[in-house]
Amino acid sequence: MGEPAPRGEVAAMVAVQSALADRPGVLATARGMSHFGEHSVGWLIVELVGALLIERRRREWLVAAGGTTILTETPEIYGAEHLLMRRARSRAVGEKLAARIRWWEHYAGMFGVKLDNNPSVGNKEGGLTTIYEKSLGAVAKAGTTALNGVYLYGEPITERGFVFMDSPGFDPTSVTGLVASGANVVAFTTGRGSCFGCKPVPSIKIATNTPMYERMLDDMDVDAGVILGGTSVAEVGRQIFDLMLEVASGRKTKSELHGVGDEEFSPWSIGPTL
Repeated sequence: MGEPAPRGEVAAMVAVQSALADRPGVLATARGMSHFGEHSVGWLIVELVGALLIERRRREWLVAAGGTTILTETPEIYGAEHLLMRRARSRAVGEKLAARIRWWEHYAGMFGVKLDNNPSVGNKEGGLTTIYEKSLGAVAKAGTTALNGVYLYGEPITERGFVFMDSPGFDPTSVTGLVASGANVVAFTTGRGSCFGCKPVPSIKIATNTPMYERMLDDMDVDAGVILGGTSVAEVGRQIFDLMLEVASGRKTKSELHGVGDEEFSPWSIGPTL
């Protein structure tokens, strides 16, 4: 008997690979776009093929292509960090992540607060009930590949594959650190309509639902909500993949066209920043 035909996300992945692998420059560009960061609160920073129904697998695709994917925002994984530590490539890598968690507990205590506080108002409106639900969601976006390194805020990333960079959960500050560490393309998946833009790297905005995309047409680059209307995951994945190649080759994102991002440069300041 032959092997069964691929299904689900595997079929989507095969379809995109089959459609794109022989196109001139695709593999070289994919490998060249080596550093990508991820903002754990609710938007991803670029992977090879994007489809919001299969977020966990996109990291594996990027790693398989020889790139680096960066998860960040340490307070956002609090309570679920052990799931990442289990995947550490070595004991030293796992202990380094544990050390950052302990530092954050101390840091928060200096200002009379705790990391396991309730989610924000926006989080609650989105359906979250505890900070642990939010942390589990953040870690779920890290896929399942090995954790190859843990880096301090803004420290240059030297490892390939999946790594973690320590940072606060404040959006502009965390992404500024990612860019300083070497991330060179930013892509937000947003369901509530984030207006974030980022300089000096391109920022691709991916809307997770069509009504928000239509309301914010001038700021969103991709409508991934069409998946819920019946468009295949593979088709949306191909659209995002093509857009990433075009942006890496010089096409301007909508954030760039509007000049958005000057105010988003926000290095980690002295004082309480969670």
